[in-house]
Amino acid sequence: MSRDHTSAEMRVPRQCLVDAIGNVDILLQMLTGLSATFGED
Repeated sequence: MSRDHTSAEMRVPRQCLVDAIGNVDILLQMLTGLSATFGED
């Protein structure tokens, strides 16, 4: 086993974490938009 393989495995979860945080940010923006829409009503 080479150390490059280990570092590659550590890099993947980090990217998944970044994607997850990005998705949460999008969801928060959508919720904010919905709140504004219902607020006007």
